[in-house]
Amino acid sequence: MIVRYLRAMLTMVQGVQVLQTTTEIRWLMPSKKLLLQMVIIVKKFQEKEQNVAKHKGNVFGSLHPKTPHYIEVLESRAKNPVIKRSKFRTNVLSGEQSGSSHGSSSSQSPGGAGSPITTEERRLRDKKHLNDITAARLPPLHHAPAKLLSIEESIAIQIQQKEAYEEMQAKLAAQKLAERLNIKMMSFEPEGEAAMQYREVRDEDYFSAED
Repeated sequence: MIVRYLRAMLTMVQGVQVLQTTTEIRWLMPSKKLLLQMVIIVKKFQEKEQNVAKHKGNVFGSLHPKTPHYIEVLESRAKNPVIKRSKFRTNVLSGEQSGSSHGSSSSQSPGGAGSPITTEERRLRDKKHLNDITAARLPPLHHAPAKLLSIEESIAIQIQQKEAYEEMQAKLAAQKLAERLNIKMMSFEPEGEAAMQYREVRDEDYFSAED
């Protein structure tokens, strides 16, 4: 009954209701205040119907509200904590790695008796590690101690380096130009194979004339 009444009121909002009587035709237009009241009533009724339709399928929806997803994730993480793995290192066996991780954890624990490693011990440990993983050895570096140069010596060194750089650039430019022009550098012998052949033929003619 209420629905029919509200639908009739909506038709009044949408258009003009014409009332026909035997004597006269009256045009009935609702006021603005009445229109606002009708719209508010209709909206409230529609929201109520939507809420009823939502909870109609789930009878126990109000009794057991759904927990948020982030709460479920936090609870599952608390039940199954992630085990922190030790950092992977190359050329180290799994047993040594686990032992070193246990040793480091015991030394880094607040109640442990592990003392901090000195610089000399760390250098020896790194050297032993290099000896274990490779047989290559770097040659010893022998160099003179650093010294200050005068302005004249510095200028002379810079000029020398600049000349060497320009000479190298000129050689590269000449080589590229020769490759582009397809020029081949060959040795030239003015008295080479041709002169020797001429002499041999001349000698044969000379010997034949004598015979």
